[in-house]
Amino acid sequence: MGGKRGLCIPNPLALFFYINVKNENHVDQRSPTLLAVSDFNRKMGSMLMLGLWLLLFSSLPLAFSERCHPHDKKALLQLKKDLNNPYFLASWDPNEDCCEWYCVKCDEKTHRIYDLFLVSSIPDTNLSGQIPPSLSGPIPAGLSNLDLERIDLSRNKLEGDSSMLFGSTKRMQVLDLSRNVFVFDLSRLKFPKKSLIWLDLNHNNIYGSILVALTKVENLQQFDVSYNHWLNGQILQNEELQRFDKYLYFHTKLCGSPLPPCTNK
Repeated sequence: MGGKRGLCIPNPLALFFYINVKNENHVDQRSPTLLAVSDFNRKMGSMLMLGLWLLLFSSLPLAFSERCHPHDKKALLQLKKDLNNPYFLASWDPNEDCCEWYCVKCDEKTHRIYDLFLVSSIPDTNLSGQIPPSLSGPIPAGLSNLDLERIDLSRNKLEGDSSMLFGSTKRMQVLDLSRNVFVFDLSRLKFPKKSLIWLDLNHNNIYGSILVALTKVENLQQFDVSYNHWLNGQILQNEELQRFDKYLYFHTKLCGSPLPPCTNK
């Protein structure tokens, strides 16, 4: 037969009644007192066994069920492979529920992965020992197969074009790509207008200019493009962009409020 073979476990209630009926059909020649004690012990033993069987059956769905969506699990396992199987992703075991893995969060209702945080450890002067290495190399293209609300890849050495993480139809809320070596044209990106609240791109090699599409984002609360030396052009005269502190635009070739005015040079 082609189907999967399940565990061959007898029905606990049927087993319980079978044992009791079998015992009742047995003729015991001992005294009434001994018979009463024996009958009591037999029934207590049967009840105990029934309780153990019920406990086993009640735990089986938890032990053998998996909440993780198979599409998300496949994408995450490919991501782990593309990152050369870093040791801090050891919990990403294909035999385990991906909702229980480290560095991800799973929605309690939909069971879809919505949060991915692969942040390099930050040295602490009060600690000693080896600092875990940061991720390095090209950003895995497979990240585009995950529709996430939050991505934090900050403080690594990832490189390449991470523009596939952007898009007007994405449900992204928080995107932190800071302190990597990403290279892409900010001018060509599209952003989710309603969901995006946090965009941190500081300390990369991003180029281009701040485009009009960014001014359409309705609830942007944090925006940082500092230390992207190839960003250029005028900061659009938009209330949302100009309310951010000038330090969030430092070390770029941008100009205009909140930075100094643009010149014709």
